[in-house]
Amino acid sequence: MGEVLPTVPAELTLAVEITGGEGQTLEWIRNGETFASGPVTVGVQRQQIAPRPGDWFSVVCRNSAAEATLISNAIYVRRSQ
Repeated sequence: MGEVLPTVPAELTLAVEITGGEGQTLEWIRNGETFASGPVTVGVQRQQIAPRPGDWFSVVCRNSAAEATLISNAIYVRRSQ
C-alpha cells in the first residue's frame, strides 16, 4: 500500500484481506469514487480493473451505519510511461 506502479498495466488485480470485518461492506475506490462494493468475507478478496495513467486505488470498509471503519492507503498508477 502507498506504492506507485512504475508502468500502466492493461489489467490490474487488486487484493485485500480483512480480518474481523465480517458483516461490513467493502468498497473498492478508484480516484475517490466507489467502482465496486460487496460484503466483507473471510480470506482474500480480489477486484480486477483496467487502470489508466494517474489513477489511484484504495479500499474502505463500512459498518451497518455506513461509518468508515477502515480506510487503506492508496496505490498509485504512474501518470506517464
